[in-house]
Amino acid sequence: DCFDLDFDFNDASVLKNTGLLCNGDGLEISGDGTALVEGNAITGSGSAFDEAFDVAGTGVKTLKSNKAARSGGDGFDIAEAAHVLEKNSAKGNAQDGFFLSDDADNAVLTGNDASGNGEEGIHNEATGVALTDNKAKGNSLGQDFCNSATNSATFEDLGGNKFGSTTPPDQATVCINE
Repeated sequence: DCFDLDFDFNDASVLKNTGLLCNGDGLEISGDGTALVEGNAITGSGSAFDEAFDVAGTGVKTLKSNKAARSGGDGFDIAEAAHVLEKNSAKGNAQDGFFLSDDADNAVLTGNDASGNGEEGIHNEATGVALTDNKAKGNSLGQDFCNSATNSATFEDLGGNKFGSTTPPDQATVCINE
């Protein structure tokens, strides 16, 4: 990994780091503490299944204005809590731009952009996800947004979302790569 951080305390900050051609995940963040992750750029992380941003842990992590490009896996892999993603960019990653696992319930995505990724732009497997002003276009599986039927995923479209191939998204949209 370029950066492997485990926060078990609150109010940590990870600001303005750059990872280029990382061996493994670009920025891996876990732990029970809260953290602000802002203004970081990861380009070319690892091989297959290595994420640019791998975010887990029960403490809420806020990711703001980060860039994930050309990772071997997902741009942003989100798990274990209601993390907040705002104004992040996922472009040209081998898998999903944004992947929300089935335990990322009540995550909040606002103003994010996913384009040119190898699978879906935004792939949701969680429940209660809030979506506002996100954009996804030109992702390779032909699905810019998908909601997992396998995991009974749910979301709330709070407006302003623009998904090139799936407009508007609905609760029954099934992810192709399930």
